Amino acid sequence: MDAVHSGFGAFLIGLTVLCLPVYIRILYIFVKVPKYRKLQCYRIMAQQGVTHCLMAPYFLFLGVDHFLGYDLCRIGQTSLKLMGACLRSEAIFGFVLALDRLKLICDLTYPKYIHTLLCLFSWCFGATYFSLLMTPNADFTLNITTYSSYFDSTRPYSAYIQQAGYCLVLSCCCLTFLVYSTLVVFLLYRRYKQKLNATYFKEKWIFLQALVRFAFDLSLTILYNFGSSIFGPSVELRIATTICYILNYLFLPPLLYIMMISCYNSSTPLWHMDAVHYTFGASLLILTAVCLPVYMRVIYIFVAVPKYRRLQCYHIMTQQAITHCLMAPYFVFVGIGHFIGDDFYGVGQTSLKLMAACLRSEAIFGFVLALDRLKLICDLRYPNLLHTSLCIFSWCFGIAYFSVLMTPKADFTLNINTYSSYFDNSKPYSSYIQQIGYCTVLVCYSLTFIIYSTLVAYLLHRRYKQMLNANYFKEKWIFLQALVRFAFDLILTIFYNFGSSILGHSTALKIATSICYILNYLFLPPLLYVVIISSLRNKMLPGQTRVDTTFVSPVHQVRSQCSQQR
Repeated sequence: MDAVHSGFGAFLIGLTVLCLPVYIRILYIFVKVPKYRKLQCYRIMAQQGVTHCLMAPYFLFLGVDHFLGYDLCRIGQTSLKLMGACLRSEAIFGFVLALDRLKLICDLTYPKYIHTLLCLFSWCFGATYFSLLMTPNADFTLNITTYSSYFDSTRPYSAYIQQAGYCLVLSCCCLTFLVYSTLVVFLLYRRYKQKLNATYFKEKWIFLQALVRFAFDLSLTILYNFGSSIFGPSVELRIATTICYILNYLFLPPLLYIMMISCYNSSTPLWHMDAVHYTFGASLLILTAVCLPVYMRVIYIFVAVPKYRRLQCYHIMTQQAITHCLMAPYFVFVGIGHFIGDDFYGVGQTSLKLMAACLRSEAIFGFVLALDRLKLICDLRYPNLLHTSLCIFSWCFGIAYFSVLMTPKADFTLNINTYSSYFDNSKPYSSYIQQIGYCTVLVCYSLTFIIYSTLVAYLLHRRYKQMLNANYFKEKWIFLQALVRFAFDLILTIFYNFGSSILGHSTALKIATSICYILNYLFLPPLLYVVIISSLRNKMLPGQTRVDTTFVSPVHQVRSQCSQQR
């Protein structure tokens, strides 16, 4: 476990050190610059940002504690209590920001001091919450060894503090959800009645930023409170939850501010446009440099280690991972292109065509992996040759797709200055290639969705009929990994194809889409593999104790039975 603790601690410290200065810089701008300071929405966001930054000591000291193996002078536990208080205050600020958006967009007339009073209440509640946890009558305990935190029920006030915080967050989430639902309906109604074009929505970037933040907060709250009930208690789940927390509160908010607020007031953006190109290029290069070696290490293990190599599911995941890694040249060359302001010798455009082909092949591999899960979990009897044939077809389709795009008859064009890419309809085959690729992805995603829906229903039925406990689902980690990957792929595809129709064309949307692509294909897959597959983690982190804890023992039995029958 030492290597896991050390790696986890290093990740927390590194990410905190990278994100916190950027966030503090943004808060400084909100407070210092008059055009932001005079608007109440920015004052609310600044206060919400302060609560986020006050969570940073917890991640920093937690990282240090995982290096040391114990909580030094209980600073980790103290910072945990501070974070617990900040989470409650942050939920109130989120509700106040939603009210501010409702007041502005719907032209409501009520005094602004209501928002100010709610902000004061948020700070008072957080201070009281933290103060009570620091008394001997209540405690919030941190356990470094098990990656867990819990309220100490032996203290008389712990249960009351826990329930008060839970009810507050639940109430704020429900009220915020109602406010944003009302706003969405109002905007759609207003656009329909007044025939407003997409430019109208460009004035609502703060609303969009707040809505995205609320969606991520709500998802994280559900994961924290109900994740163990769905997946069963596990160290992997606790590690993943902690990582999601630091990404949600220290990485996502400044990213959204940088991307969206410049569009809200494009005449005076947060920084000069050249700096946006440089920062975007640097982000692509750094993310690729960090994620690609880890992903290649995962692929090497899948190929080199016999227990992975002999299972077809790992064959499919390896091929799917190769398509992901083949997208890396695009992110590297585009990052360089944004630094120099030009697509040098067209290498960015060539790598864009390669990425487009890989995206189509990746969708087919995702469908094949879903079929493999269906065959294994539902005990279906058909030859594995079908999966192999589909994999061969995927590679052939990708190669043909890329080859046609490289001919003079079709083209997929990259524009560095506008952060955009598009099919060149002046070439005779471009529209056909575009439609074929679109239909392939659509068909694969539809079939994959049907398969996973069937699998979820089957597993729930089987658990109900056979009274299986949560340990049964621990045998289905590959299914969970594939399901999560499919969900993110589907969301990203919808965002890419319909984002501009909903939000209007903007530079911020194109930048955000590119960042989401690199996170979805180079960051998320290796993260899921390492977090979910414990035996793979043993190989990735050689300092760990070499214990064979493979979770696919039923798979070995099924595969051996199939091989004996053949």
